[in-house]
Amino acid sequence: MKKTGICLLCLLLMFNLASCTGARQLSERLIIQGIGIDKQGQEYQLTLLYLNTDDAAEEPRTESMSASGKSVMDCMTNSIMQTGKEPLYSQNLFILLGEKTAKAGFEEPLSFFTTYYESRPNVNIFVAKQSAAAIMQTKEITAQQIDMLSENEKRSGRAIVSTLMQMENDLLSGITAPKTLCLTTDGEMVQAAGTAVFQKDRLSFFLSPEESLGALMISGRADTASELILNEKGNVDFTLSNCKSDISPKIQGETLSYHIKISARADVYAEHKLKTEVQASLQERATQVCKNAIETCIKQHNADVFGFLKRLMQTNCAYFKALDDPMSALNKAEFTVTADIKVN
Repeated sequence: MKKTGICLLCLLLMFNLASCTGARQLSERLIIQGIGIDKQGQEYQLTLLYLNTDDAAEEPRTESMSASGKSVMDCMTNSIMQTGKEPLYSQNLFILLGEKTAKAGFEEPLSFFTTYYESRPNVNIFVAKQSAAAIMQTKEITAQQIDMLSENEKRSGRAIVSTLMQMENDLLSGITAPKTLCLTTDGEMVQAAGTAVFQKDRLSFFLSPEESLGALMISGRADTASELILNEKGNVDFTLSNCKSDISPKIQGETLSYHIKISARADVYAEHKLKTEVQASLQERATQVCKNAIETCIKQHNADVFGFLKRLMQTNCAYFKALDDPMSALNKAEFTVTADIKVN
């Protein structure tokens, strides 16, 4: 019995020592929660939001720091020299590209995170409409608040939010345009500003929240969406759910055409009589939103954010491979959109 008690005591001591060692190791790491990347000439400047675990406060505080270098790796090395702590990436919520960085190309600055073993492939990528530092240094902003903003925009269908892996996959595909949430700030508050769209890895143009919704509906990524329509009796609020899309490419002679069918359910926040009256308006609204997104992306900017070319390759690979310029063929294609919205 005595031996058993001694063994238990030893086990408890070992557990406590291990816990203390783990806690000490964590306190020696720079716990990064957000990374902003700006480009100034030939140098990069990183702005890091991190948890300060050095002081005696009950809750760790979010603080920011900057580091510069010729590459992102140099910047991270310089951050170690400033703090004496090795960065910890497992709690990083996002990587924010400043507008200049995004216009110069995201492949180079993001290559560090695609190859470094501690970096998470599902970390969100955002784009700033100004410098990333301006967003990260907005008054009293935290990484959690920015992350929550992105989740709200994603749920409401006002922006497309892409991860590091999704951005890289779109780039590697050679046919699908990378795209993700755009942020802006007035110095007091960070706000969403639609979706940033890239040509290859360079920032090209922005989609409005309405156009972003159209792109999400067409690509089948609009899980839910909050919208409103103008009715004779005023604005009618509604929420879309179970959004699905069916994209059917067809070739007739030399003409490439697409038929896109959108289906969804709508919760309309109005009296019962009005619900039945607005169904046609809902369907017309959904159709027009999708058409506007196609006009902006395909006709004006030659950017396929929808996966039209990928769908063509899946359904008629021989035709796709025979195209000299798939994007030019898509630009000349005809598009029809229909919507079937069931009102709850």
